[in-house]
Amino acid sequence: MGRWAFFALVALLLLAYFSSLGGSAPPSVAVLATVALIGAAIIFVMAWWVDRHRVTV
Repeated sequence: MGRWAFFALVALLLLAYFSSLGGSAPPSVAVLATVALIGAAIIFVMAWWVDRHRVTV
């Protein structure tokens, strides 16, 4: 589980990076702030989940 969760986190981060290269401006500052907070929360929870399922070798 931990290995696949790590790769899912990496895929999510790569998707976020490549989607930011689009070049279009956000509709408003409020939308930008909302999306940033939701994205940070998702990444935080997913990183916690990955760390929780790590196995010490």
